[in-house]
Amino acid sequence: MTWIRLALIAAVLAALAAGAAAVRSHLIGVGEARTQAQCDKQKAIDQAETLRLERERSADQLIKFRNAERISDEQAKREALRERRIRAGDAVADQLRSAIDTLNRRDVSAAGSDPGSVALAEGAATARELFGSCNQAFLGLAAEADRLRDQVAGLQDDAMFVCRAPKQTNKTERALEPL
Repeated sequence: MTWIRLALIAAVLAALAAGAAAVRSHLIGVGEARTQAQCDKQKAIDQAETLRLERERSADQLIKFRNAERISDEQAKREALRERRIRAGDAVADQLRSAIDTLNRRDVSAAGSDPGSVALAEGAATARELFGSCNQAFLGLAAEADRLRDQVAGLQDDAMFVCRAPKQTNKTERALEPL
């Protein structure tokens, strides 16, 4: 009877061990399934976030592209306006040179043979020539100032709208704003 008892105890223990192994295997399977579900859920969240970030970057790039186009168009308009100003200044300078030449010819012929009148006419001609030269230098300076103003405005627009740098307001910036 001891053998039967031992066999029965062994069978019960084997059944308990098999049951425990089955429960353990079931719990491991449930844990793996839960972990896989969490992993799949996190992958879906990551993919959705990646897609959202890509859309934001794409929208941001589109905004930057449009701003760059707009700034380029504004720069072209500023350059055209500057060129019109330069041409208008050149036309006025040509009229001034023509007037100076006319006055110089008239004064020399009207001076006659009197040395005082000739000296006065030559002095007036020299003053007019200096005035014409100063006018030409002033026009060159004005053209360069316009070019630099347009360049600064373009760089500020690029920094503000394309690079999205924060705008800093100070006295120097207000002084550089286009008129």
